[in-house]
This record gives sequence, structure tokens and C-alpha cells, in this order.
Amino acid sequence: MAYNPQNPNGSATSANSAPVVIASDQAAVPVSGTVTATSATATNLKTQAESYQGGSAVSSSNPLYVTVTSSASGGDSTFHLVSAASTNLTNIKASAGKVAGWYIYNSNASARKVAFHNTAGTPTAGASIYYSIVIPGLAAANVSFPDGIDFSTGIAISTVTGLADSDTTAVALNDLIINIYYK
Repeated sequence: MAYNPQNPNGSATSANSAPVVIASDQAAVPVSGTVTATSATATNLKTQAESYQGGSAVSSSNPLYVTVTSSASGGDSTFHLVSAASTNLTNIKASAGKVAGWYIYNSNASARKVAFHNTAGTPTAGASIYYSIVIPGLAAANVSFPDGIDFSTGIAISTVTGLADSDTTAVALNDLIINIYYK
């Protein structure tokens, strides 16, 4: 989105979209309706508005009001598992999707591994590893991917004690607390 200096209303536009007024000569412009945007687009809009508010700087006498809110629907789904004394072969989603993040805690003093499988069915420990996460002993891993990690077939996991992709050694009861966020 870019500021158009030839536009006297100080609006920013994006290809294939209607103009959105982001500035005015007035102290505040009431707006009604709904604008749906990704967080990156909303951040860009706010940045553009701050930089180019009607050709004048944003100040206490020329304020800019931008509110970014999230929707109550359409967010990530959550998967939660406290490990059993097994390889915890679990299908999370039986169709294409994206992993948007995770929080995984390892209560064991030794490292534990969560392997992700790109499959619509039940995975096989030690086979067809899409990627894996090794959690150090008595530690946690927490990450968020705004664009997600693509899974073309489905999202599944297994849990093992060894580092090798071929490892099939089961974790113990309560070794891992796994929370995965996906779409």
C-alpha cells in the first residue's frame, strides 16, 4: 500500500481494492463498517497512515486513530496432548493444513523429540519424518509462524527419545506436554 500525493483525501489504495481513507484534515474521521486484513497488512496500513497522514505529521493536534482487532472466528485450531508411555502416534488433521506454532514442554531430564509427519493417517514412528523438534531436558519450546508451515496431505506427530529420524523408542508417561496451533 502506498500514499498517493495526488489524492487530496489522503487515501491509500491497494491493487484490486477500493480506497480506504486513512487521514483527513479533521482531527478524527468516524468510520463505519468492517475492514478485514492480515496483521501484516494492518501494520503496513498503520505505518503508511502515520507517515503520510494527509501530508502532515501525526501529532497531538493531528492525531491518527488506528485500531487493529482480531476476529473471534477463523483463528487457529489447537491440539493438546500429555504424552502416554508410547510413541503417541497421533493424526492432528486428516487433510492439508498449516502448523502455525507450538508450545511443547519436556519434563524429563533427557532430550525428547516430537516428529511431524505429512500424512492424513496415523503416522509411523521413525518413518516419513517431515521435520522434527528436539526439546532439551527440563525445557520448553515455544514458537509462532504467522504464515504457517504447509502440510500438503495432513498433520500428524510422533514422540520418541532418540535424535535419529529412524528412532522408535517411546517416551515415558507425562514426559511431554504438547500444544500445537494449526489451520
